[in-house]
Amino acid sequence: MLKKRFIDTLQELGASPEQANFAWSELSTLYQEEGRAYHSLAHISHMLELMDEHISDDAKSVELELAIWYHDVIYDPLSKENELQSAELAKERLSAITTLSEKSLDRIYLLIMSTQGHLPRIEGKHRLENEWMLDLDLSILGSEEEAYQLYTQQIRKEYHMYAPDDYRLGRSQVLKTFLERDEIYFSDLFKQLFEEKARDNLSKEIEVLSKEQ
Repeated sequence: MLKKRFIDTLQELGASPEQANFAWSELSTLYQEEGRAYHSLAHISHMLELMDEHISDDAKSVELELAIWYHDVIYDPLSKENELQSAELAKERLSAITTLSEKSLDRIYLLIMSTQGHLPRIEGKHRLENEWMLDLDLSILGSEEEAYQLYTQQIRKEYHMYAPDDYRLGRSQVLKTFLERDEIYFSDLFKQLFEEKARDNLSKEIEVLSKEQ
Protein backbone atom coordinates (compact mmCIF):
# COMPACT_ATOMS: atom_id res chain seq x y z
CA MET A 1 0.00 0.00 0.00
CA LEU A 2 2.87 2.40 0.72
CA LYS A 3 4.37 1.84 -2.71
CA LYS A 4 1.04 2.38 -4.47
CA ARG A 5 0.31 5.52 -2.48
CA PHE A 6 3.69 7.05 -3.28
CA ILE A 7 3.62 6.16 -6.96
CA ASP A 8 0.02 7.30 -7.38
CA THR A 9 0.85 10.62 -5.74
CA LEU A 10 3.76 11.26 -8.07
CA GLN A 11 1.80 10.26 -11.16
CA GLU A 12 -1.01 12.63 -10.18
CA LEU A 13 1.67 15.33 -10.17
CA GLY A 14 2.82 14.54 -13.68
CA ALA A 15 5.47 11.87 -13.22
CA SER A 16 5.49 9.04 -15.72
CA PRO A 17 5.09 5.46 -14.42
CA GLU A 18 8.80 4.88 -15.03
CA GLN A 19 9.80 8.03 -13.17
CA ALA A 20 7.49 7.30 -10.26
CA ASN A 21 8.75 3.73 -9.97
CA PHE A 22 12.36 4.91 -10.06
CA ALA A 23 11.65 7.45 -7.31
CA TRP A 24 10.01 4.74 -5.21
CA SER A 25 12.95 2.36 -5.73
CA GLU A 26 15.39 5.07 -4.69
CA LEU A 27 13.37 6.15 -1.66
CA SER A 28 12.51 2.66 -0.39
CA THR A 29 16.10 1.46 -0.81
CA LEU A 30 17.39 4.35 1.29
CA TYR A 31 14.78 3.80 4.01
CA GLN A 32 15.75 0.13 4.19
CA GLU A 33 19.47 0.75 4.67
CA GLU A 34 21.21 -1.41 7.26
CA GLY A 35 21.15 0.16 10.69
CA ARG A 36 17.79 1.89 10.43
CA ALA A 37 15.83 0.52 13.36
CA TYR A 38 13.45 3.46 13.81
CA HIS A 39 13.97 5.86 10.89
CA SER A 40 12.44 3.47 8.39
CA LEU A 41 9.36 3.19 6.21
CA ALA A 42 7.44 2.14 9.32
CA HIS A 43 8.01 5.65 10.72
CA ILE A 44 6.76 7.18 7.48
CA SER A 45 3.72 4.90 7.47
CA HIS A 46 2.88 5.89 11.05
CA MET A 47 3.04 9.60 10.23
CA LEU A 48 0.83 9.16 7.17
CA GLU A 49 -1.71 7.13 9.14
CA LEU A 50 -1.91 9.82 11.83
CA MET A 51 -2.26 12.51 9.21
CA ASP A 52 -5.09 10.63 7.51
CA GLU A 53 -6.80 9.98 10.84
CA HIS A 54 -6.65 13.46 12.32
CA ILE A 55 -6.33 15.93 9.45
CA SER A 56 -9.17 16.33 6.98
CA ASP A 57 -8.63 15.81 3.25
CA ASP A 58 -9.49 19.46 2.69
CA ALA A 59 -6.80 20.63 5.12
CA LYS A 60 -3.86 18.38 4.30
CA SER A 61 -1.72 19.12 1.28
CA VAL A 62 0.44 17.19 -1.16
CA GLU A 63 3.38 19.31 0.02
CA LEU A 64 2.94 18.01 3.58
CA GLU A 65 2.63 14.43 2.37
CA LEU A 66 5.74 14.61 0.22
CA ALA A 67 7.70 16.25 3.03
CA ILE A 68 6.73 13.32 5.24
CA TRP A 69 7.90 10.85 2.60
CA TYR A 70 11.28 12.48 2.15
CA HIS A 71 12.15 13.98 5.54
CA ASP A 72 14.35 11.09 6.73
CA VAL A 73 15.36 9.69 3.34
CA ILE A 74 19.00 10.48 4.16
CA TYR A 75 19.88 9.26 7.63
CA ASP A 76 23.26 8.82 9.28
CA PRO A 77 23.23 8.97 13.10
CA LEU A 78 26.69 10.54 13.06
CA SER A 79 25.83 13.30 10.58
CA LYS A 80 24.43 16.77 11.26
CA GLU A 81 23.35 17.23 7.66
CA ASN A 82 20.63 14.59 7.33
CA GLU A 83 17.79 17.10 7.07
CA LEU A 84 19.66 19.27 4.58
CA GLN A 85 20.59 16.33 2.38
CA SER A 86 17.04 14.93 2.58
CA ALA A 87 15.54 18.31 1.66
CA GLU A 88 17.94 18.72 -1.24
CA LEU A 89 17.22 15.25 -2.59
CA ALA A 90 13.47 15.84 -2.34
CA LYS A 91 13.69 19.13 -4.23
CA GLU A 92 16.02 17.71 -6.86
CA ARG A 93 13.95 14.59 -7.49
CA LEU A 94 10.52 16.22 -7.39
CA SER A 95 11.53 19.16 -9.55
CA ALA A 96 12.75 16.74 -12.21
CA ILE A 97 9.72 14.46 -12.44
CA THR A 98 6.65 16.45 -11.29
CA THR A 99 4.85 19.62 -12.25
CA LEU A 100 5.08 21.08 -8.74
CA SER A 101 5.68 24.82 -8.72
CA GLU A 102 8.84 26.37 -7.30
CA LYS A 103 6.78 27.65 -4.36
CA SER A 104 5.56 24.12 -3.59
CA LEU A 105 9.07 22.72 -3.85
CA ASP A 106 10.33 25.42 -1.51
CA ARG A 107 7.58 24.57 0.99
CA ILE A 108 8.55 20.90 0.94
CA TYR A 109 12.18 21.90 1.44
CA LEU A 110 11.34 24.08 4.45
CA LEU A 111 9.01 21.49 5.97
CA ILE A 112 11.84 18.97 5.89
CA MET A 113 14.41 21.45 7.18
CA SER A 114 12.14 22.33 10.11
CA THR A 115 12.73 18.84 11.51
CA GLN A 116 16.30 19.97 12.18
CA GLY A 117 15.80 21.39 15.65
CA HIS A 118 12.05 20.81 15.42
CA LEU A 119 11.04 24.44 15.11
CA PRO A 120 8.72 25.88 12.44
CA ARG A 121 10.37 27.62 9.50
CA ILE A 122 7.18 28.66 7.71
CA GLU A 123 4.98 31.55 8.80
CA GLY A 124 1.72 32.89 7.42
CA LYS A 125 -0.99 30.71 5.94
CA HIS A 126 1.19 27.59 5.86
CA ARG A 127 2.36 27.86 9.48
CA LEU A 128 -0.19 25.27 10.68
CA GLU A 129 1.01 22.84 8.03
CA ASN A 130 4.54 23.19 9.42
CA GLU A 131 3.24 22.62 12.95
CA TRP A 132 1.54 19.43 11.81
CA MET A 133 4.74 18.24 10.15
CA LEU A 134 6.71 18.61 13.36
CA ASP A 135 3.96 17.21 15.57
CA LEU A 136 3.52 14.14 13.38
CA ASP A 137 7.26 13.54 13.42
CA LEU A 138 7.32 13.67 17.23
CA SER A 139 4.05 11.83 17.78
CA ILE A 140 5.97 8.75 18.96
CA LEU A 141 6.93 10.67 22.10
CA GLY A 142 3.29 10.67 23.15
CA SER A 143 2.63 7.01 22.37
CA GLU A 144 1.48 4.35 24.80
CA GLU A 145 4.05 2.57 26.94
CA GLU A 146 4.67 -0.50 24.75
CA ALA A 147 5.17 1.55 21.60
CA TYR A 148 7.38 4.03 23.41
CA GLN A 149 9.57 1.30 24.84
CA LEU A 150 10.02 -0.20 21.38
CA TYR A 151 10.96 3.25 20.08
CA THR A 152 13.63 3.72 22.76
CA GLN A 153 15.10 0.32 21.93
CA GLN A 154 15.17 1.15 18.23
CA ILE A 155 16.90 4.47 18.83
CA ARG A 156 19.52 2.76 20.97
CA LYS A 157 20.18 0.32 18.12
CA GLU A 158 20.70 3.20 15.72
CA TYR A 159 23.24 4.71 18.10
CA HIS A 160 24.93 1.41 18.90
CA MET A 161 28.34 2.93 18.15
CA TYR A 162 28.21 4.93 21.39
CA ALA A 163 29.37 3.51 24.71
CA PRO A 164 26.60 3.16 27.32
CA ASP A 165 27.69 6.15 29.41
CA ASP A 166 28.03 8.40 26.37
CA TYR A 167 24.65 7.33 25.04
CA ARG A 168 22.89 7.90 28.37
CA LEU A 169 24.36 11.40 28.63
CA GLY A 170 23.52 12.37 25.06
CA ARG A 171 20.06 10.88 25.09
CA SER A 172 19.19 12.51 28.42
CA GLN A 173 20.27 15.91 27.11
CA VAL A 174 18.05 15.54 24.05
CA LEU A 175 15.05 14.54 26.15
CA LYS A 176 15.60 17.37 28.62
CA THR A 177 15.68 19.86 25.74
CA PHE A 178 12.17 18.83 24.78
CA LEU A 179 10.93 18.84 28.38
CA GLU A 180 12.28 22.36 28.89
CA ARG A 181 10.07 23.70 26.12
CA ASP A 182 6.84 25.39 27.12
CA GLU A 183 5.12 22.95 24.77
CA ILE A 184 6.48 19.96 22.86
CA TYR A 185 3.72 20.09 20.24
CA PHE A 186 2.80 23.19 18.28
CA SER A 187 -0.72 22.57 17.00
CA ASP A 188 -3.74 22.53 19.31
CA LEU A 189 -4.80 19.23 17.78
CA PHE A 190 -1.67 17.31 18.67
CA LYS A 191 -1.13 19.09 21.98
CA GLN A 192 -4.42 17.62 23.12
CA LEU A 193 -3.54 14.19 21.81
CA PHE A 194 0.08 13.82 22.93
CA GLU A 195 1.48 16.58 25.16
CA GLU A 196 0.69 15.11 28.57
CA LYS A 197 1.72 11.56 27.65
CA ALA A 198 4.90 12.75 25.96
CA ARG A 199 6.05 14.62 29.05
CA ASP A 200 5.35 11.55 31.16
CA ASN A 201 7.27 9.29 28.76
CA LEU A 202 10.28 11.59 28.56
CA SER A 203 10.45 12.04 32.33
CA LYS A 204 10.30 8.30 32.90
CA GLU A 205 13.00 7.60 30.31
CA ILE A 206 15.32 10.18 31.87
CA GLU A 207 14.75 8.53 35.23
CA VAL A 208 15.56 5.09 33.79
CA LEU A 209 18.71 6.42 32.10
CA SER A 210 19.90 8.00 35.36
CA LYS A 211 19.46 4.71 37.24
CA GLU A 212 21.52 2.81 34.66
CA GLN A 213 24.65 4.73 35.55
